[in-house]
Amino acid sequence: MLRRFGAARFAFASPALRDSAYLSLDAGSLKRLHGAALEIEGEDSYAAVWHAARAGLREEVRRHSIKATERAWAVSDYGSAITTAKQYVEAVNGDGDSAVNGDLLMALLHYEAGQHAETERYLAEALKAKSDSAHHSVLERLLGYNAIFGLGDFERGRGIMETVLRSFEARGLQQDAGYVRNTIAYTLFCTRRFDDAVEMERTALKLLENSDQPGGFLSSVLQLNLGRVYRTLGFHDQALRLFKNGLDAPNLEQSPYMLLIFHTTLAQFYSTRGEYAEAVAAFHHCLDLARDLELENASDPVLNSLSRHVGKPLTDRTTRGDEVFFYLYLNLALAYRRMGLKSRSEAYLAGMRGCWGFLGEDVWRAAEAVLDGAAPPAQESGRDVAGEFAEEAAEVERRFEGLTFEAAGAESLARAVAGALADGKVVALAGPRSPGPNAHGLGSLVLYDAREPELAERVNAEVGAYGSPRARTALLLPEALRHFDGGVGPLPLVLQEATLKPSSREELRALVPYGSRVQVLSPEFDGLLFEILREFAQRTGTGVLAALPFHLRGRDLAVTPSKALSAYLVSSIDHLVLGERLLAKRWGATAEQNILPFRPRLSRNASIFRKSGGEEQDSFLLLVRTWSFHNYLRLRREMRPVLDLCDGQRSVAEVVCQLGAGSSPDARLEQQVCAFLRKLARQCAVVYDDPFSEREATTSRV
Repeated sequence: MLRRFGAARFAFASPALRDSAYLSLDAGSLKRLHGAALEIEGEDSYAAVWHAARAGLREEVRRHSIKATERAWAVSDYGSAITTAKQYVEAVNGDGDSAVNGDLLMALLHYEAGQHAETERYLAEALKAKSDSAHHSVLERLLGYNAIFGLGDFERGRGIMETVLRSFEARGLQQDAGYVRNTIAYTLFCTRRFDDAVEMERTALKLLENSDQPGGFLSSVLQLNLGRVYRTLGFHDQALRLFKNGLDAPNLEQSPYMLLIFHTTLAQFYSTRGEYAEAVAAFHHCLDLARDLELENASDPVLNSLSRHVGKPLTDRTTRGDEVFFYLYLNLALAYRRMGLKSRSEAYLAGMRGCWGFLGEDVWRAAEAVLDGAAPPAQESGRDVAGEFAEEAAEVERRFEGLTFEAAGAESLARAVAGALADGKVVALAGPRSPGPNAHGLGSLVLYDAREPELAERVNAEVGAYGSPRARTALLLPEALRHFDGGVGPLPLVLQEATLKPSSREELRALVPYGSRVQVLSPEFDGLLFEILREFAQRTGTGVLAALPFHLRGRDLAVTPSKALSAYLVSSIDHLVLGERLLAKRWGATAEQNILPFRPRLSRNASIFRKSGGEEQDSFLLLVRTWSFHNYLRLRREMRPVLDLCDGQRSVAEVVCQLGAGSSPDARLEQQVCAFLRKLARQCAVVYDDPFSEREATTSRV
């Protein structure tokens, strides 16, 4: 009747017998049973809170229920999170020393679960209990957000936010006031009070510019939303200027999802103006950003923007990630059709059918109708995109020392890049996207050998969106499809969801084994990228490369020469393809000299916490909050002066000099400081701003 379960435990072989034995116990025995089980299963927070509740152990319920809530919340299991949060609230009811406000916790969970009426009820309860004005303003702000973005009650939400705005202004909280003004402007826009919305956004921008607080992110958001209002009013030139300024806001750190909103908005704006080459570049920018993102987390504005001119033919059989890719490809097909590049347009449509053939003929007829209704080919400007990129690259390269050139020209470049990749090097590519018939632009990618997991762990900590220890995207030759399951086929241009076959997982260890995205390259559509992969396959016997977007976390894609060189120098990437040249670092991939001219500062997501007493008196904590994780870093107290000097004004060289009390450069100190800053940059705690130009340096000195 009993069978051994684990090293020293037994379980009933018959569930009916188990239930009978369990129900025959009296209340005291049941409590003792669950108390004993709690000691054994305490590592599992879900099991622990179940046992603790039945054992009547209130303190244990309190401790384990909050852990279970955090665990369920982290994976968006809001039903479980709400259940365990209720247990926590009941367990702490009446305790004045609880670190967590139960009503606020329940309100936040219900908001994320889309239960906005319940959210309002809990926020109202939290407001009754809070007397101090600072907390009261925060709760009112959440109440206003719920009214606007949850319940869609713009008038009431605006009234609440105007009260919050007056409170923030009275306390001198200019950045918080700026965000509130932006929310009020949104309600004005939604109720078609466009002039008032413009005035509110412009006031927020003006006050931010005149404040002494850094506001790159807020400035970017304000300009994006003001640009949307101008676009609606028909002031296209002003809107375009604001979109571009928003993306170039100083010290800008954005989540990749926010960047998606920017670039989809910009792409649709170009489409509206008939500037299809620019629209293609912007849509490809979005596609590169999406290579390593969990697109299920993409916000509604992304989908709304992507479907703006192509309708919504999809069914409920697709995921949010499918929809983002579907609309990206459909917009690209439409833009290429309007440019007269019909073969490329049809290749996208064929690839879409291959990925989502299950959607049914109604969807494909709707997609084809969109393409058939495209306007005749537009008259393009005839810009020499490659020439403009080369000129800008030459100008930017003069600002940086320590660069060497390994190869130039398309033919020798493919061989040189493939050789570097075969030797275990990491190569970043940045080049213009040609709008002409060849359209073989490089875009913005980082490539490395898919057989080398050590490369993935090193590079993915610096580049891309999440710092995953494996690459999400792989580039393939058609013959390399044998490594993957999932119905993938030789479809050019599109990303296909795939799973590594068990027989290939040991060889291609740098790739995510489940849920990978693969792109099959072709000589017709991928040009230099195809030549690099073919040459790599000839050298190694493997027609697979790991790929991820080329951007430092928190920054936009490195598509311009300036962004590409900056990201290259502060990262540990070995080589950079800039246009038609292969660059190397004279002093090595991670040499101190590479980052000495750059200006380090704490990320906007990093906060220093002071600690004193006991074992913590020799250390301090650094909290790093990003869109993918929260992390506490314990740092030695002697490193605090380094962070105090990282203000975005001093270069790394100046920080080292000041730490050395102005003496001659100390090579050992320089090495220690650079290693420390590189480690923090990999944790998203420190970011680097570009070296001052001569004009900026003069202004700073004045």
